[in-house]
Amino acid sequence: MKTLLLILFLCTCTISFAQITNIPDQNFERALIDLGIDSDGIVNGQVLTTDINSIIALDVRYENIHNLTGIEDFAALENLDVRGNSLTSLNTSSNTNLKNLICHANPLTSINISGNILLESLDIQVLHQLDNIDLSNNINLETLEMGDCWIDTIDLSNSVNLKTLIADGAFISEIDLSQNLLLEYLNLTGVDISSLDVSNNILLKELYFGNFDGYIGPLFTTLDLSNNVNLEIVYGTNLFFLETVDARNGNNEILTVTLPCLFEGIPCELTELHCVKVDDEVAATNHEAPYDNWRIDADFVYSEDCTLGVSSQEDSAFSIHPNPAKNELFLSSQNPSENLKIKIFNIEGKLLSSQTLALEKQTSIDVSNLSSGMYFLNIEDENGNTAVKKFIKE
Repeated sequence: MKTLLLILFLCTCTISFAQITNIPDQNFERALIDLGIDSDGIVNGQVLTTDINSIIALDVRYENIHNLTGIEDFAALENLDVRGNSLTSLNTSSNTNLKNLICHANPLTSINISGNILLESLDIQVLHQLDNIDLSNNINLETLEMGDCWIDTIDLSNSVNLKTLIADGAFISEIDLSQNLLLEYLNLTGVDISSLDVSNNILLKELYFGNFDGYIGPLFTTLDLSNNVNLEIVYGTNLFFLETVDARNGNNEILTVTLPCLFEGIPCELTELHCVKVDDEVAATNHEAPYDNWRIDADFVYSEDCTLGVSSQEDSAFSIHPNPAKNELFLSSQNPSENLKIKIFNIEGKLLSSQTLALEKQTSIDVSNLSSGMYFLNIEDENGNTAVKKFIKE
């Protein structure tokens, strides 16, 4: 009898002192039950800590979780996927072994990953409420995906091991990549940056940028790839502001360069671009290897030393003046008797006005009602040839 009482006493003490982790979100606990992690199988707001502290990977995507309290006791956690939930805040700083975090498509307003020193991959895509993130402690970060993320500034200076950056559709207006010397893949499609400096990224292999879902795209006027000796692919659409490209890298190893122009579904030309610097202008002009897979929609020439001062009016069928304009914008054409279809778009790609201009009778366009700023003039001649001109309204 004494032995039985002793056994019961010891069991009661063991149960009493078993460590419990609170899981207040019922959807989170149900997910743990469905995954066979919560051993009691009951939604009771708690789980044995021993059930979770050795879990290495946790996938609770699309479970309508609002609160991830309890995640701090997943002590061994290395991979966490919480995409598509209803989280407004996320703190994984206690999960010091975490290497991969996917949290995109949540209404997050705050995220704390300061304690995740070992973090290698972070996916924060489609976060429309988050306006900042601190990556200063994440020195081992190799992959950052922040596409369609509304963060407007980001500091990557401590992300010295970064190899892949995907920021298509992000709201950032400028980016400093000077400390990311290991960067190999860069996607800035749909990002309205005014300058792009990849001179320090000599390991860069793939570069993507340009127009995206109605956005005008990058605003930079120069693209210097002369230091990127490992570059293989360059792809950028609708670079209307681009004036100079330096693709001399000493190796001639850029296998694919694609700079297409398509405005409102109509093929067009990059009217500001007139010369592309290359290592071998003869091979480039003759579309010989390695230039045989290069496509640039512009009236330009390849040269080993582009001469400064090339006039856009000499190389284009159309010209506009004055630029900037106050009330009227005048248009001239190599064929002064033709009729032109004229459309004006703002910098977001929204059509503001359209008209047909008979040059024999009228050469001016009324822009007096436009607000001050930058605009695009889409010109189409009678043969369907299209050009896009940018102009400033004072």
